[in-house]
Amino acid sequence: MAMSLPRSSRTALRLRCQFASHHQLQLQPRQPRFQQLAGSRRTVANLTHTHQAAAITRIQTNVDPTSEEFKENEKSMAAVMARIETLSQQIQKGGPEKARQKHLQRKKMLPRDRVTALIDPGTTFLELAPMAGYELYPEAEVPAGGIIAGVGVVEGVSCMIVANDSTVKGGTYYPITVKKHLRAQTVAQENKLPCIYLVDSGGANLPHQADVFPDRDHFGRIFYNQARMSAQGIPQISVAATGEEISAEDLGGGKMHSSVSGDDGIIPPQHTRKYLGLGLQAALGGRNEVKPGETKFGVFRM
Repeated sequence: MAMSLPRSSRTALRLRCQFASHHQLQLQPRQPRFQQLAGSRRTVANLTHTHQAAAITRIQTNVDPTSEEFKENEKSMAAVMARIETLSQQIQKGGPEKARQKHLQRKKMLPRDRVTALIDPGTTFLELAPMAGYELYPEAEVPAGGIIAGVGVVEGVSCMIVANDSTVKGGTYYPITVKKHLRAQTVAQENKLPCIYLVDSGGANLPHQADVFPDRDHFGRIFYNQARMSAQGIPQISVAATGEEISAEDLGGGKMHSSVSGDDGIIPPQHTRKYLGLGLQAALGGRNEVKPGETKFGVFRM
């Protein structure tokens, strides 16, 4: 839509044209007071005065990459980064070799392998606080604080994934484990991320149980947050693993649930993501739109 000029502006333009015509002058276009910064798209706040444009197109620095000081700092930083990379690779392994082998002998996937199998192929896992617990407890190493937490994509939905690492002291909760778990829930709540919990834990770490209280601001806060997020419509899905001396089936296996309680928990590993996706869709898009999936012993229910 064309906009009309104010009367004073129209009058000034008419008089200017008359003056130029009378004196046979050729009007020259005015130089713009503003120019677009070179190499930038025209967006908000990228136009500036011409005399300022040249001054801000290049950021000046006093750092001299050829100086001895720069080279010394670069060398020190490279050593620090190499140290962090070594620590990261060690933390990725989880608990000690003996614990990992025992885990595999029970035909259980290692925690990080479970997370990798859970997220959509071709996507990445944004891990939170992998250095948590490093050199925190003199009597024991607690890689990643004994728990893996981060954001991953499951069936196209960005989720907060929290997985206990049972290779680290049986997946028991140290005070730092609780703190990291709560932080993951806070991030999930602030960003409306559905939570998936891969539970394989022995509960509170007994030597530190005095520092792991079941109140609102400690261990109990985990369940408080779950209830709050569930009430806000943020799905909370748990996948539990038990290893009691009594039969795991008798304790609460899938066959027992499908025949007694009516809740079928047996899901082939290769279909885990699919059924979790059904649960996420049901919680986010309405349960009536999601059809129950057939599993080994019956119908999978959320």
